[in-house]
Amino acid sequence: MTEDIPLFRQYYSKETIVKIKTDIESCLNDSILMFGPRTEDLEKKFAGLIGVKHAISVNSCTTALTICLSYFEIQSRQILVPSASFITSVSSIEFAGGHPVLVDTKSDSLDLNIDDLEKKITPETKGVLWVHLLGHINKEYDRLKNICRKHGLFLLEDAAHALGSEINNMPAGCLGDAACFSFYPTKILSCGSGGMITTNNDDLADYAKQKRLFGWNHEKGLVDTYGNDWFLDEIRCSILLNHMNDLEYILANRKKLADYYTKYLKDCRRIKILMCDDSVKPSHYQYAVLLNPDIDRDHVIKVFKSKYKIAVKGIYRPCHEEPVFSHLINKDLHHTENVLNKSLCLPFYCGLTQNQQDRVISAILSEIENPS
Repeated sequence: MTEDIPLFRQYYSKETIVKIKTDIESCLNDSILMFGPRTEDLEKKFAGLIGVKHAISVNSCTTALTICLSYFEIQSRQILVPSASFITSVSSIEFAGGHPVLVDTKSDSLDLNIDDLEKKITPETKGVLWVHLLGHINKEYDRLKNICRKHGLFLLEDAAHALGSEINNMPAGCLGDAACFSFYPTKILSCGSGGMITTNNDDLADYAKQKRLFGWNHEKGLVDTYGNDWFLDEIRCSILLNHMNDLEYILANRKKLADYYTKYLKDCRRIKILMCDDSVKPSHYQYAVLLNPDIDRDHVIKVFKSKYKIAVKGIYRPCHEEPVFSHLINKDLHHTENVLNKSLCLPFYCGLTQNQQDRVISAILSEIENPS
């Protein structure tokens, strides 16, 4: 059954669609499909948006993470990463030869549990992969940075959900040694698939540019490291460059939608709204609530689809519950399980109407808050 209200739809303004079509036609006519003017303009514009020296485009956020982790030489070293994240936050560590050490989340939020992180630091720890889940930035940012500085650890942001997020007026993407963004179809901005590395580290920027094109060292005119065809082609750069013109509207619209949900759901007794600290301005990548422990989430998802034609889902399954990561030590991750396995993401996208939001809210009140 097709839902009347889907979970997500990507948004491109009519003006942006026209510009993309024109630009792609120009790109094809010029027969410049890689490392042309659109790549250069996109990287310059994105670096300016984040406030860093370098933005390096690649073909996915997973690639971006793997390149950064390889630069930090994590082979056979431990990397602290939240289990409350998408699977590639963990798999990219293994792709780069490191050993993921899973960290718990807070009991009632999406914030990384810094106490758990600190106690898991060992002499083998090399760095922290810090995930801004749903665009929420941990309010203990200063404490996390101080811990990394004290132990000589790098801090890499997984900002796949966090384009437009800020803490104390500082954007996600400039808070650590480097950051990685995603342009997957469900993200704030999308060109189909793509990623971006942001950093102030000149050496890392040079390394990333070399890795994304088969390891080719342009200055030396030879290949002196392993690489791949991980660049972002001119067509996708064109789509993203033009889509950036919609970013301000998209973020404002998502905030408006989030505020409307919160207004009518904040007093519910059987769900909890996932709020950010006042110092944090999230991107509102998704709008999630936490269900009371006695509520069967799978049943809720089925009822919403069959009875109301509304799509809802959980955020993610905890990484340590995925079979591919069964080899990782997964004790002391109970808060992650409690939060993620009781999370429910509501329909959330530009173009979602107030009438549709009212239908979602009504379904929550009928099926969850005041079931018959």
